[in-house]
Amino acid sequence: MKRHYSLFSLLLLMAALVGLASCEVYYNDPYDPYYPGGATGDRQRANVISGEWQGDFGMYYTVVHPYSGQRITFEADHSYVLFQGDYYGASRGWGKQIDYYSTGPYAYQYYQFRWEVRNGVLYLTYPYDSNLNVAIYDYYLSGSTFTGRMGDSNFAFRLRSLSFNNWNLYSGDYLYGAYDGWSWGVGYTRPRSLDGATSQTVSPQSDFGDLIVERGRKAPKAE
Repeated sequence: MKRHYSLFSLLLLMAALVGLASCEVYYNDPYDPYYPGGATGDRQRANVISGEWQGDFGMYYTVVHPYSGQRITFEADHSYVLFQGDYYGASRGWGKQIDYYSTGPYAYQYYQFRWEVRNGVLYLTYPYDSNLNVAIYDYYLSGSTFTGRMGDSNFAFRLRSLSFNNWNLYSGDYLYGAYDGWSWGVGYTRPRSLDGATSQTVSPQSDFGDLIVERGRKAPKAE
């Protein structure tokens, strides 16, 4: 028996399909490598990751005290992170990251990185400091929240959406802002020319001229 569809029914069906196609996709389910279209799954993940985020990205640095030789670690209060695709629909791109500190010689540290979604895994590569390169697994997006776990430390991050209008002030692979008058004690004070409003381009092992710095990501907190 043949079915006959009225013009009105067909219009309703077409409207429903268009509505489904326009929905924004967020990933709360396991990655499917067999998604129709091959790499489409990676591209879709990259599409929803693209944008601006803020929160605890697990960043820290350890510096050797210039007089005592003691290793001192400072943890970032929060980070701003930007993901941009190489082109529309790309599964890779470039990004910018600013880590803010409330104490220590650095007020902030800025990095540029490359990123790629490959077989469901998000890879970040930092030209300035390869110690920061990381693979991000088990990540999800829900509404305006981006969560996941990072690399060997398995640090669990939680970021929320951000609107930051000053990304164009940061360029190159690395910049930093120093706290004016930061003192290590025993009369050790940084020059005033390196105040919080000044950005300096430096090499990995010569920050501030004589500080030895190692950077990394925090381990998860014990529950």
